Amino acid sequence: MPETNSDELEQYRAYVKKRLMQLTPILQKAAMGDFSGEIEIPEKEDEFSELLVGLSLMMDDLRQLKKAEKQVDEERKKRMDELEKWREITVNRELKMIELKEEIKKLLKKLGESVE
Repeated sequence: MPETNSDELEQYRAYVKKRLMQLTPILQKAAMGDFSGEIEIPEKEDEFSELLVGLSLMMDDLRQLKKAEKQVDEERKKRMDELEKWREITVNRELKMIELKEEIKKLLKKLGESVE
């Protein structure tokens, strides 16, 4: 009988190792910010079921968070572009105003009128 327990233990170890090896690449990608990996949850419950469900939910949340973050970044970039365009318009307007004031001063001087 002791061999049976040893065989069962060895089979269980192999099973646990296999399950963990399936998770390793997904978790490594997640650690690098890639949450695209799908965690497969088997129909039959076992010791890993709760862990797999939790990891799957966590990956879903992280995917949603990353998507929201991307949308915020896109909106921020859009607003920065708009601000840059507005700044350029206002600076160009001010430069034109300075140019026009100088032109007015020159014309007034030609006419002999006082320049303020």
